[in-house]
Amino acid sequence: PHLTAKIHGEEPWIPRARYAKGNYYALQGHPAPFSHLVYPVPEEAGLGVHITRDLGGQARFGPDVEWLDVMSSNEINYQVDESRSASFYSEIRKYWPNLPDNSLVPDYAGVRPKIEDRNTGEL
Repeated sequence: PHLTAKIHGEEPWIPRARYAKGNYYALQGHPAPFSHLVYPVPEEAGLGVHITRDLGGQARFGPDVEWLDVMSSNEINYQVDESRSASFYSEIRKYWPNLPDNSLVPDYAGVRPKIEDRNTGEL
């Protein structure tokens, strides 16, 4: 979309690029609660906050969806915002009610580019 817009200008038929940041939190001080992946019901722009395990057995939860107000990928901040932890506790406790308080720590973030129709706003 960016290259096409540079050539043709901001035309309604050119989709808009949007960036969805996905934050992840790691489980600290506790063993992974599941030996398999757990996926909740997907949300509008993502799969929901799910659990994955790395090769060492460490549990990670994510991603959430944080829409970024940036014009290009050069403006993206990949730091995990610690204030998002409250929503993580809430989402994870839907499928793991016994998640201990203060057991999540910010881990990493990634960004998924999405294409949005300029006329309808649909992704």
